[in-house]
Amino acid sequence: IYSKEYIEDIHNTISKNLKFIEIDYGIPNNLNFKDIYFVKQNNIDRIGYHHMCHFWSNYYDYPKTEYYKYDIAFNFGDDSLWIKDFDFSYIDKIIASKSVMMSFNCYKYDINHRSRHVRTGLCSLVYNYCHKYKIIPKKKWLQKLLTINNERLREDFFQTNLVCYDTNITKLSIFQISEHKDWIYEINKSNGIYKYRWGDNEVLSLYHDIHFDTEVILIGNIKIG
Repeated sequence: IYSKEYIEDIHNTISKNLKFIEIDYGIPNNLNFKDIYFVKQNNIDRIGYHHMCHFWSNYYDYPKTEYYKYDIAFNFGDDSLWIKDFDFSYIDKIIASKSVMMSFNCYKYDINHRSRHVRTGLCSLVYNYCHKYKIIPKKKWLQKLLTINNERLREDFFQTNLVCYDTNITKLSIFQISEHKDWIYEINKSNGIYKYRWGDNEVLSLYHDIHFDTEVILIGNIKIG
């Protein structure tokens, strides 16, 4: 979507170190087209949103990308709403800390928020994943989640306790361990990103809260919707 002239203008006016990398995408081979969330919503034009969530859930190992060359990534989108220059001291702060993630936009939802309808099956995946791989989650709220036997109550608890981290600086070492391969394998096998519109924020946030006991450095308060 970026013309040669546009890219040359960016390089000449900002920096020649900026790279534009075109990546491949597509609907998973083991997924029925009619099962895609936005197809079922009669909104086929939004299938690209699924591709975006799939990319950002898998970005470290995604083909043609170069994240393996770097120690940290700063990911943000068109809803990050920057209104002034970025303070680079934040990057120094996360590098010097024991935390593996810094979030500039974090939020959680109430029990009946509309987000619940696009998290279908995600709680069950977390529950089954932890049992399958014999994992004791690092965060206490997830430890408690595993003790709730009633499915409806477990879903309620999940909805109101999951904090989503968005617009993040992330230490890429967290994706270089075997636990991440297990986690993303289960996410991709389920096709939940396409079938239920799971967001990449949920996928990354849950991976962090299951496997890391360090706190996310929050810039601002957790927004509750």
